Amino acid sequence: MEKTSLQWFIEQLPIRMKNYLREEIVKAEEMERNQIMNSWDDGYEKGRRDRMEKVTNPVGNSEIYYDMLYKKDR
Repeated sequence: MEKTSLQWFIEQLPIRMKNYLREEIVKAEEMERNQIMNSWDDGYEKGRRDRMEKVTNPVGNSEIYYDMLYKKDR
């Protein structure tokens, strides 16, 4: 699993700081996830593949892409 810069930063925080900023961390993680997924969708839709190729050879969606690269095993 790869890490985003936000995930790496959160890991570096002392536990006390993580507890104090819990709500802000959850919000930041959700915002980052949405940005990554929107970027994937944008790139997929505006990519060089033509419509027929996209239909006959789909590569998934942004959620699958995000989960493959960044999803934490809980």
